[in-house]
Amino acid sequence: MYCGHTVERFALRAEFTESAAQIVRDVHAGYRFVPAGADGVHHNVGVDADGCLRADGVALEDYAFSQPYRHPRARTWLMWWQFVLDDPFWFRRQRL
Repeated sequence: MYCGHTVERFALRAEFTESAAQIVRDVHAGYRFVPAGADGVHHNVGVDADGCLRADGVALEDYAFSQPYRHPRARTWLMWWQFVLDDPFWFRRQRL
């Protein structure tokens, strides 16, 4: 699972929690995922010929992410994920 945020109109942010398979589908559909590396540089996520996610030539599961400012604890993301799985309205909202 990957967690992050999107930047929407007027610089508003919306959180997302998605599986690698969903991100592959999103990348194929033209959506951009741009993680910040530990070096502070942003790299686009792509999908290789085997269907694996990569950023800066590195498999995403091995990618050295930066530590975001005010990053919530993992428990917060897990609670959100459980919340949206249990409630179709919130699941739809987090996917829009």
